[in-house]
Amino acid sequence: MISLLGNVCRAEDGAILLHAHASLGLPDFTLRGGHLFRAVIRPTCGLKLWRL
Repeated sequence: MISLLGNVCRAEDGAILLHAHASLGLPDFTLRGGHLFRAVIRPTCGLKLWRL
């Protein structure tokens, strides 16, 4: 993972919504980026969330 930016909010029905943009480095040293809909993290990923 090169970059992960976005926001987290709660919908009126209480569901948690995530809008994330990611840049990911691939094994062939190319880069892919765009909206992140689903991900599997192996083995770990450190994230810092700010509450505004």
